[in-house]
Amino acid sequence: MANELGYVAGLFDGEGTVFVSRGCDQRKNEYHKLEVAIVMTDRRPLDQVKELFGGEIYPKNDVGYAASKTGHRNYWRWVPRKKEMETFLITIVAYVWAKREQVEVALHFLEDTQTYRRQGQRGKMSPEARALREGYRLALQSMKK
Repeated sequence: MANELGYVAGLFDGEGTVFVSRGCDQRKNEYHKLEVAIVMTDRRPLDQVKELFGGEIYPKNDVGYAASKTGHRNYWRWVPRKKEMETFLITIVAYVWAKREQVEVALHFLEDTQTYRRQGQRGKMSPEARALREGYRLALQSMKK
């Protein structure tokens, strides 16, 4: 199992991404969402990741591995759901090298967003929660430069 986890962590180090996106929902409520994915042209390793951690595998343009119109191979994207994401990050944090700091920040984001929930009947985010989440987004963004 340790070999499999090391392999998955290596995939994530090389082909993975972790970031916080932000936007507004239909009610104009601002949100910050942690996103984790592994993107590759070969689906087989992603099938193994899905078997270990769950999640979904999506093809680009529903074509998958076949050549695209531009001549490039299309890619597959493995995306975990929130609980699977947490389990995935906790499991690989000891094995990742290049993205360890990003994984640690992502885990803090998940922990803190459980503490700072939306308040009020319309789900408005408190200024403290907004500032905290934006800080995580900017921290992860700065690690990619």
